[in-house]
Amino acid sequence: MKIGILETGEVHPDLRARHGDYPAMFRRLLGDADPALEFATVSVVSGERPATPGQADAWLVTGSRHGVYDDLPWIAPLKAFLRDCVAARIPVVGICFGHQILAEALGGEVVKSDRGWGLGVQDYDLVARPRWMADAPDHFSVSALHQDQVTTLPEGATVLARSAHCDYAALAYGDPEAPYAISLQPHPE
Repeated sequence: MKIGILETGEVHPDLRARHGDYPAMFRRLLGDADPALEFATVSVVSGERPATPGQADAWLVTGSRHGVYDDLPWIAPLKAFLRDCVAARIPVVGICFGHQILAEALGGEVVKSDRGWGLGVQDYDLVARPRWMADAPDHFSVSALHQDQVTTLPEGATVLARSAHCDYAALAYGDPEAPYAISLQPHPE
């Protein structure tokens, strides 16, 4: 299986020296789970664009310091590409910024939260449990670093998890038992 990583942000140089860039972190995380995976990175933050949704078997959208509402030349094409992936039923996973831009691309809304920053390890509660999450714990803790949040759900999105700081922390799109996209506000990488 080939995973396309859509790089939407750059890791701070001090952290990059220690942990690598976002694509390296995800290659390590996912490659440890399945060494047979292949990866291809498209640095949309640097102006690269994926050719077609079918260029990969699934796509992962990384975190970013940018907001989905920023007027940057790569934001609108990325939203259009994500809509094309969803229309073609090519699986998409969004992490942090990826969570937000996927929601906005599909009709949701993202704003700077009036709750301020979500920083550090945050506690999350499952609010839905599709069969593919049968072994997931009811509560889990993951690192977060965000001020922006999804505040309006897109049509067809199901909330999977929430926290005291973030009502829509994990989403499934389409049938929650077989979603065509999932996204997570915190950072598992």
